[in-house]
Amino acid sequence: KSIPGVPLVPATAPTSVQHTCTVAKVNGVIGPRWLGNHMDCCASDCPSPTEFVGTHCEAGKFECKACQTGFVSNGANSACQVGSCPANAQHEAGSGVCRCNQGYSGTLTWSTTTGAWQGTCSRVDCPTRAQDFPNCQCSPGSGGTLTWTGTAWGGSCQACQEFNTFQPNAGQASCLPCTPCSAVEASVQACSVTTDQVCACGLGFATDTCDGCLLGFTYADAVGLTQCKRCTICNSEHETEETPCTLEAD
Repeated sequence: KSIPGVPLVPATAPTSVQHTCTVAKVNGVIGPRWLGNHMDCCASDCPSPTEFVGTHCEAGKFECKACQTGFVSNGANSACQVGSCPANAQHEAGSGVCRCNQGYSGTLTWSTTTGAWQGTCSRVDCPTRAQDFPNCQCSPGSGGTLTWTGTAWGGSCQACQEFNTFQPNAGQASCLPCTPCSAVEASVQACSVTTDQVCACGLGFATDTCDGCLLGFTYADAVGLTQCKRCTICNSEHETEETPCTLEAD
């Protein structure tokens, strides 16, 4: 459509613009680059581990930016992406930096040459009386709190005192007091550092509540009886009583 006062200009076919990219700035250093399509020159010519800066370029003017620590690029029109961590290490939240996992220690350094982390993470030994499952914790028979400082385990595990305290489980902060037996009970299992004392009705006592037997009628001659036994009655015609029935014997 013609506009009054404006001359018509014949349309021309679009052409593929070629640019000669002769120099590039890589980490601030000017160096030679190859001749090619200008977008290839801008992006694909960035060597690993760098990435292209910007959305377009001019002939002879483009810049490659070094990837941040822990990030890599294949150098073929690829943006920097987070790299892999070594064994027993993981990335810090929101970054590409790798740190050894809890319970592991080591020095990790980032190589800009290889685009990879160098170094290893080795398991740190648990303190005395502690076990490794899955991280260090106090073993049964002891109590305490262990904390990871980043390079070692802090804290200690205190041993329980036999016949006084016990702890059957791992990872507990303290030992438990042994259960005492009452005056009408006897111990059937002594308290160890990993098991509590077990009590049962003593001699002369029975039932779930350890009631006393009736003197002259019933008795309990063993520990842990559920009921008292009847005293033996002598045959008055042919027998005489040699020993009387007590609470603990027939």
